[in-house]
Amino acid sequence: MSETQVISDKKQAIDISQAWINSNGLNDVCKAKNFVMKIPVNKIYQMEEAYLFLVPTNNIFEELSEKADGLNAMKLSKIRALEEEVASLRSSMKPPSVDVEDLNINLSDYSRPPHPPIGQPNIDNYPNY
Repeated sequence: MSETQVISDKKQAIDISQAWINSNGLNDVCKAKNFVMKIPVNKIYQMEEAYLFLVPTNNIFEELSEKADGLNAMKLSKIRALEEEVASLRSSMKPPSVDVEDLNINLSDYSRPPHPPIGQPNIDNYPNY
């Protein structure tokens, strides 16, 4: 038998589902909305609508865990490759010839040139008709 929870609010049901996914480390392989479904209710429940959060069975959980482990292993190998590339790029760089602290420029020291005067158009640029 599967574990289920009946919840009256859709957002709350999705939040509970997302919390379960986060606690099991399955963020990359499934979405919270896939474990929530709207169910018809009768007068006994006294609810306008209800949502069912279904915890996956052990077989489905194991499949999802294997997929998540595979994705995590792939991510870790990419991270290692990028770290090695960064290390090789840093080792091939020359030390900076300029002191990095001298490059800090205060933007308030910058003054831009004044705007051209606003007013009558320059008549000299227009042809005489």
